[in-house]
Amino acid sequence: MFEFHKASILFLSFVLLLGISACSQDDDKDSSSTPSYTVTGSTLPAISAGKLEVLNEDYQRVGGPVDITDGVFEVDIPQSSVSGLLFFSVSSGSYTDGVATSTVELDTTYPLKLTLAPDTLTADKLIVRITPASTVLATAFSNWTGSGTSTEKLTAATTAFETAFGFTPDTSVSATEEATTLALAKLRANAFSQLTRTLVTEASSQGALLNGLGKDLSDGTLDGTLSTTALTVGTTTLAVDVQNQYEVALLKYFNDNTATVGLTADQIGQPAFAKTALSTTYRIVYVPGTMGAMQGKTMFSLQVLDRVTGQAVTSYTPTLKLMMTMSSMSHSSPQAGCTLNSTTSQYDCTVYYLMASSMSDGTSMGYWKLTATVNSEAVSFYPNVGMSMGDTVRGTLKGIEDKIISMSTSASRSWYLFKNALSGATGNHTFKVFLATQESMMSFPTVTSSSTLNSGTSSQLAISSIVLQASTDASTWSTMTEAGNGIWTISGLSGLTTGTSGSIYLKLTVNNEQKTTDGAAVSGTNGYATFTVTP
Repeated sequence: MFEFHKASILFLSFVLLLGISACSQDDDKDSSSTPSYTVTGSTLPAISAGKLEVLNEDYQRVGGPVDITDGVFEVDIPQSSVSGLLFFSVSSGSYTDGVATSTVELDTTYPLKLTLAPDTLTADKLIVRITPASTVLATAFSNWTGSGTSTEKLTAATTAFETAFGFTPDTSVSATEEATTLALAKLRANAFSQLTRTLVTEASSQGALLNGLGKDLSDGTLDGTLSTTALTVGTTTLAVDVQNQYEVALLKYFNDNTATVGLTADQIGQPAFAKTALSTTYRIVYVPGTMGAMQGKTMFSLQVLDRVTGQAVTSYTPTLKLMMTMSSMSHSSPQAGCTLNSTTSQYDCTVYYLMASSMSDGTSMGYWKLTATVNSEAVSFYPNVGMSMGDTVRGTLKGIEDKIISMSTSASRSWYLFKNALSGATGNHTFKVFLATQESMMSFPTVTSSSTLNSGTSSQLAISSIVLQASTDASTWSTMTEAGNGIWTISGLSGLTTGTSGSIYLKLTVNNEQKTTDGAAVSGTNGYATFTVTP
């Protein structure tokens, strides 16, 4: 009996093993036949000796873990998984910090992350990039305080990120990516390293900072708080001007590393234009006017608050400095300064932008920097200055004998006539003009009848007389009146019809020299600037 049972047991065991083996082979066969995509990717900064894994929206692993070497990885993901959200996570490795230029171990508490929307990966689009920007966005999404489906929350988080930082992370990359696109991605990644150095000092704290920025953004606004709760990174409290600090960090890294960044100012995109900036003592808020920043006259207000108490400060009038940085040159622009508005306790400011920073098709020309200084404490804003639309906003006339001499070369001095205002009714319009000139690429002073230009240089011009005349037919001329602070005005102007496009011609004579459009002797239509206007 014992022998029988022993034989039976051995036989059953053999059958059971065969069954298990068969099942295993079938499982392996099913697994190997599951269609998958091979996704290649990179990390910025370039992670070495790292590990990456991919989770689906149920937080089940569908790819990896795989190795990351020199910032490059390859991972297989089932095709059935790409129709849902995918979460990429880099949880280990080291990298060379772009600012500290030292090797930094990735903080395993705060991995680099990337969240992909459903169907982002397709058969012909299988390259991804994981960056500090994608990490902030992924963190904002995972902590999103708004309602909606997962896809709707990711869309909302992406919109909030673009508003806050001025770009959308290039998480899905083309196989034929241009060198400038990669260079821009590297610049933006290094900007977060620069921001880390500014805010929390230690490069190793970047992961914690990215996590904090993502949580900050999860309520839709990058302002140092989650709803109304202040956020901290280690012992550092995120400030209300963290958006402005990112812009400053981006441009500092760009300007400090122009030789290696591989981009010019017109290739780095427009800053998001944060409206709040902190100095040591003050919180300074840029309050847009009725119209946004644009070529020509732009009006806005500056609210100056005590940084601690939040009380309005009205004892120090801000001074302004404008600087346009282009691909191969930089220049300033005219301005009329700021005056205190006793009703709002804010400072109303007027500047006159010589050019737009971005064209109507989105092409960037560079970036404007507006520096406001209050009681020796300076902050910077980066307005996106749009093109003027419709009416002429600026006319330019040039000197004939009136030259600016620089580095043994001379050029006709430029005189700028900006449209300030046009009001009134048909047959009785009032036209105001702001007059400025050029001393150098960095100086465009307001002109009055008592100005001395380029004082103490070979280009010095002491103004003894200015005659500015206006006409609507380029034949009958009326003299304009100086109203102060560079403003010239004429009332009772006839020849224009309200609601209909017309022309105003301006003739400028300084120290008995009539300025011309081309710096040549007066000959016909070159003797005046032409403004197309619609009253």
